[in-house]
Amino acid sequence: MILLYTLVSIALADPHVVTLNEGQPAPFSGTLFNKDAVAAVLAESGAEKERCDARVELEVEKSNVELRKDLEYAEAEFESCEQALDELRENHIDLTKRYNRVSAAKPYIFSGGFLGGIALTLAVVYAVDGAQQ
Repeated sequence: MILLYTLVSIALADPHVVTLNEGQPAPFSGTLFNKDAVAAVLAESGAEKERCDARVELEVEKSNVELRKDLEYAEAEFESCEQALDELRENHIDLTKRYNRVSAAKPYIFSGGFLGGIALTLAVVYAVDGAQQ
């Protein structure tokens, strides 16, 4: 964390680079880094970038997995709807065929019932007439 604050303060300050030997006074006020400290700051910033890239990559992969799952679910739901629609079409065709057969037979049923009624009426009339004689 301290390194992060140091990096921010370095980024916002006017940069001064002066090479000093041990015992020499610094020509400006500020923070003096030795070579090991500079190497640690640079290494930490590189490591932070790698961690950040890894987090971004992980989040992107999570999002991709979630989207693939949603897509697979939607495709399965679509397939289910397609199957249900095919079944409804088949049922509609079957019902239409049955209705058409019944509709085609209606005139014959009506005619048969009408002729059967006349025949029954005539039979009753002849039976009653024959019974009176």
